[in-house]
Amino acid sequence: MWKNNASIQSKFRNKMLLIVFFSMGLWSVIWIHAEYSDFKAKSARLRAEYMAAQKQMLQSQVDQVFTYINTMRSQAEAELKSALKNQVNQAHQIAENIFEQNIGHRTLPQIEKMITDALRPVRFNEDRGYYFAVSMDGVEQLYPVRPEFEGKNVLDLTDAKGNLVIQDEIDRIKESGQGFVKSYWTKPAADPAIQFPKISFVKQFEPLNWYLGTGEYLDEFEVRFKEKVLNRIVDLRFEPEGYFFGSTYQGDPLFSNGKITMDTGTIWDLTDPKGVKIIQEQIRAAKQPEGGFVAYEWRKLTSREPVPKISYVRGIDEWGWVIGAGVYVDTIESIISENRKQLNAGLKKRLIRSLVLLSGLLCLIYFFSTRISRQIGASISAFSTFTKQAETRSVPVNLDGIQLHEFKEIAVCINNMLKEREKAQTARKKAEEKQKELQGQLLQMQKLESIGSLAGGIAHDFNNILFPVIGISELLLNDLAPGSPEYENVREILKAGKRGSDLVNQILTFSRRTEQEKMPVRVQQVLKEALKLTRSTISSDISITLDIQDDCSPVLANPSRVHQIAMNLITNAGHAVESNSGCINITLKQVQLTDHALPGSDLPPGPYVLLSVHDTGSGISPRIMDKIFDPYFTTKEQGKGSGGLGLSVVHGIVRAHKGDIVVHSRPGEGTTFDVYLPVIEESMPAEPAEEPAQIPTGNEHVMLVDDDTAILQIEAQILERLGYQTTLFADSTEAVAAFQADPDRFDLVITDMAMPRMTGARLAGEIIAIRPDIPIIMCTGFSERINEKTARDIGIKHLLMKPVVMSDLARAVRKALDSVGST
Repeated sequence: MWKNNASIQSKFRNKMLLIVFFSMGLWSVIWIHAEYSDFKAKSARLRAEYMAAQKQMLQSQVDQVFTYINTMRSQAEAELKSALKNQVNQAHQIAENIFEQNIGHRTLPQIEKMITDALRPVRFNEDRGYYFAVSMDGVEQLYPVRPEFEGKNVLDLTDAKGNLVIQDEIDRIKESGQGFVKSYWTKPAADPAIQFPKISFVKQFEPLNWYLGTGEYLDEFEVRFKEKVLNRIVDLRFEPEGYFFGSTYQGDPLFSNGKITMDTGTIWDLTDPKGVKIIQEQIRAAKQPEGGFVAYEWRKLTSREPVPKISYVRGIDEWGWVIGAGVYVDTIESIISENRKQLNAGLKKRLIRSLVLLSGLLCLIYFFSTRISRQIGASISAFSTFTKQAETRSVPVNLDGIQLHEFKEIAVCINNMLKEREKAQTARKKAEEKQKELQGQLLQMQKLESIGSLAGGIAHDFNNILFPVIGISELLLNDLAPGSPEYENVREILKAGKRGSDLVNQILTFSRRTEQEKMPVRVQQVLKEALKLTRSTISSDISITLDIQDDCSPVLANPSRVHQIAMNLITNAGHAVESNSGCINITLKQVQLTDHALPGSDLPPGPYVLLSVHDTGSGISPRIMDKIFDPYFTTKEQGKGSGGLGLSVVHGIVRAHKGDIVVHSRPGEGTTFDVYLPVIEESMPAEPAEEPAQIPTGNEHVMLVDDDTAILQIEAQILERLGYQTTLFADSTEAVAAFQADPDRFDLVITDMAMPRMTGARLAGEIIAIRPDIPIIMCTGFSERINEKTARDIGIKHLLMKPVVMSDLARAVRKALDSVGST
């Protein structure tokens, strides 16, 4: 007993001391780490702020130099153009004086020769400049540097890039009588492979139907201009030590620190002590659209040791120049180093004080832990005795011998646990079963919610895609001759587009469990059409056999829904036999069901159309047979099928048409899907003969608003063909601004619902607030936020679902416009 008490006492005391010592040590480590982390964060922030300020200053200085260069460049180009223009004006004045002095007593050929003789020897721009003259029919009249061209038609003369220079000059004369023309030529004394840009000024000389001109090579101009720029910017300074530098894209120096350094040798491989290729990095940064920064180390003018430095550079691509400025950034590191010394000194003082406090705390802990450990040892000894008796005798723990409150609570809990154990086991099982049931319900609700969300997204996007297909098809039908192959092809496109629109409505209907309009349908006709569409999607080495009973009675159904059943089942069969090149057997016949003819089905007896799709694939495992109609359940690899919705959709359609679907399958023997649809005995109504619909027209002004430009253009074409005027807006906020500027300009507004920045509903509210009597039509591919009632509540006359056919749009527009006068 003494050994146990001593053991508890020593263990408790030692553990308490260890915990306190460890806690104090951990606290010290955390405290020191926090101090250093705070120091690092402050240093990083200080360094970042300093670097940001330096970078901003460098960028501002270099940008100012660039602005200065661009300004000088613009002025120099203007001066060059002015000089060329003045030279040509002088030549024009000379020619005009000669013509006026000699017309009437000399022939035109004589006057022409006098003019060319007068202009031929004239030179300017350091003997590079000369005059040329060409007649408006393209015959060279004066070309001093190439006299062999004179008297020849040079309309086909091309420059080094293939441009018809003479034709361009004649076009400029015809356009405005004078002007500048840019071309590319080789120089006589230069490399013939190099093309030099040249700018010429030409002016018409009407008395002879000529034009006179002169030009200058831009590289000659740029050489002089570059020299002028260097002499201007080499002496620029900023801050106490700031200066600018420059080099070429080839690594040749231009200027630095107030000196022009051209022709002093390449600096391409200039490298700092850490291996940074300074010039190469600067060139790489300068070639970026907005320039860039380069960090490296270099010596100050007053020191031999390299220190950190950053520079900002920008490139002049046309010249192949790099212009930049740099600053040394070692000052901030000196400040941070001093702060680090102060931090270390402060930490040492705090650590000494903490050690003194720790020693005193350990003494107090040792005293109190010794007392508490003795009390705990006595209580545990008593508690152990009673618990052993209760274990061997199967009796509750005796609470009288336990003095400490905490141990007494443990004993009470043990006694209560023994009583409630059996009950806790009648309750856990029920809870587990209830949880499984709720999880199943939640999963089903999530699946249905996912289907609804997916259907809404498909409806909105696909209806916007179908709008141009249907709209353009209708416009083409109006332009093509009925009965022509093109007309029939467009009709098929229009039918496919409308079927796509019906398919979207079917998806929405399925997801919301609503009914669609039904009519007598012959399944054999729909089946043949579905097979044509799916045949191209199934591998050619898969054989498909048909056995269709042509006299099957019609069923009451939606044609697109029946089409969807056939498409899904045939496509599913194609995927099942794709890996083994099997076959698909499709049969359609009318059968008579009797009582209990289909075990497990609730179909009443009577006549049915039976559609069977059999494949020779690997079959369906019995363990997943009851899941194949669940939404999103699929065994196909990613990218194949409809992501687990195909059979689920088929099952929903069949049940909605009061039919049933039965599956027969064994692994290795293939699968058969049998679809039963009840027939109707009524005769099929004759299809009404197509008659040209009377589509209303008008001449009012319509505002069209839609962020989809393709839809916007189709709506405009339809309305303009009906006689209306249209103004188009792809931005809803711009449409509101235009309407506010001139509300009476428009007679009707047609807007989309889902648009960025401002929805159609909000746009309608803004417009109605400006002009309450304006009729508004809203178009939507799909939206949960708008319906007929909500549309009327905000003042919208009509709500049209995309894609809109021409006749529906025409009637809605006419009805909306006519309603203004009636109200």
